[in-house]
Amino acid sequence: MMKSGSSVAIYHVAGKGTRLAPLSLAECNNKPAVKLPANVDINGEKVHMTILESVILSTAPYAKGRGGRLSVFWADQVFVPQEFQRSGEFAADILTFSGPMPTQEQWEAQGLSSYGLVAANADGSACQLEKSASAAAAGAVLGAAGFSSPAKVGSSLGSFSVSHQLLEALLTEFQPELDAKKGKMDTDPHLWMAMSLPEATYAEALESKFSKPDLIAHHKRMAAFKANFVTHNGPKFFGIVDAGVKESCYYWDFGQLSGFFTTR
Repeated sequence: MMKSGSSVAIYHVAGKGTRLAPLSLAECNNKPAVKLPANVDINGEKVHMTILESVILSTAPYAKGRGGRLSVFWADQVFVPQEFQRSGEFAADILTFSGPMPTQEQWEAQGLSSYGLVAANADGSACQLEKSASAAAAGAVLGAAGFSSPAKVGSSLGSFSVSHQLLEALLTEFQPELDAKKGKMDTDPHLWMAMSLPEATYAEALESKFSKPDLIAHHKRMAAFKANFVTHNGPKFFGIVDAGVKESCYYWDFGQLSGFFTTR
């Protein structure tokens, strides 16, 4: 289906909604089913939209620019970007709010310590960072990763898209894990960080969450996977799709209760 040019989307709805409590309790811990203070007309009846319905509505315009790709959207973040950029230049891309490297004051004002960070060079190639406590800490990791003077830096929205070629390659690579139906991996640490950061930087960034030997072994696996993929599909591997500057966009993080008390 994607090979013929279709755009396919998955909306990630996992989680009990503990950060959204007590609102999530009203929907049996089904976070995406929580109602928002916005009405829609269905057959003449005014009903409240759910978080998931709002996410689908706000992300649907990306479909036209993502033929032949799989998109994954988080079902608790509602945003309206400044422009809907097309995908396709890179095998994988991730949605970000980005701009110049923030100062420490901007870092604190934007709450960037709560989000993964994505940096892009002038050619659009990007790297993904774990949450950083300060602008200085993030800058040090970026320097070690070869992004000492990035063209754009910003918080990751987590949502990403991949080409059908990369999707097929990933399915082949992880077929043993899929067959065993055992274990779990997260896209940020196990894919984007592993394939965009040097081994030492990657292991140091995540050693508080995973064992260092496991991190090094996984990084070697992903480096070999990436090298093989690039050999057959070209060097444009991981980039960004810029949603604009966060302060200039409409954005609500309904993964946490504070999102319901924020007006933009």
